Amino acid sequence: MPMTDVLIVGAGPSGVAAAAQCAHLGLGVRIIDRTGAAGGLVANAFLVENYPGLERPPSGEELAARFRAHLERFDLSVERASARGFLNDDGVWFVTTDTGEIASRAIVFAVGTRPKPLGAPGERECEGRVFTEVRGLLARFPSPKRTVIAGGGEAACDSARSLAARGASVSLLVRGDSLKARGRLVTAVRGTPGIELGFGARIERLEMTEDGIVASIASQGGSSSLEVDAVLVAVGREPALTPIFPDCGHGHPAGRQIRMSHGVYVCGDARCGGLGQVGIAVGDGLEAAGLVAREIRGAVE
Repeated sequence: MPMTDVLIVGAGPSGVAAAAQCAHLGLGVRIIDRTGAAGGLVANAFLVENYPGLERPPSGEELAARFRAHLERFDLSVERASARGFLNDDGVWFVTTDTGEIASRAIVFAVGTRPKPLGAPGERECEGRVFTEVRGLLARFPSPKRTVIAGGGEAACDSARSLAARGASVSLLVRGDSLKARGRLVTAVRGTPGIELGFGARIERLEMTEDGIVASIASQGGSSSLEVDAVLVAVGREPALTPIFPDCGHGHPAGRQIRMSHGVYVCGDARCGGLGQVGIAVGDGLEAAGLVAREIRGAVE
């Protein structure tokens, strides 16, 4: 089995930064991601307004394309695979994936976070019309007429703008009495035609119909129902490390060091606990790459 210097698990901003920097430092690199493409969750963004050095705020898809082009400059590509587990044998790490086994001197886990479910009755039965990423929703329904979003954070608000830009009527349901998102994004959401805010509201049940999905909604004004094309769930995210690290389920990864043990590193939202900032993720990836290079070169020397 051929062995690489470093295996990057995850191709979001932190994984891309770590991979490119490792290659820049002269290391052999392989990258795997469950989607087979670079970008990660950033590709869902309506606009990325707080990443410095760009002539204008790009859409998430545009920034993801820039990440892909960045990897190509280093002759790097993303393999479609998901990590299932790993073990060390005489200083070599063997990562089990759904497509086979990969041997590497070091591993950088840049797996980010995974969405929390809505938890409402009927959610599983409505598979195909309930989504956790706006990309998936728009891939299935390119021109949705009416949608419901559960959540009031940045992801929910940003997704509402994306859907409204496609001409959809969007009901944004927030459990509390205010949005969790702050600043310019809130102003943009409130000023976007087609977005209706519902505070003190939650989805109690989902039911599939021939033409769509019916969401039963409980709010301060009582109960109601709404028939929509699709439902987007944006009620929070949790670390995606647990399936790979079974013993990591007892604590939040916030504050975890980048170097977890000899040859094992974690960076980006997987380490920070879901800050969702591209700049922080990129910086994490660069730092991880530097640590990997020093460790591998020290072992060789």
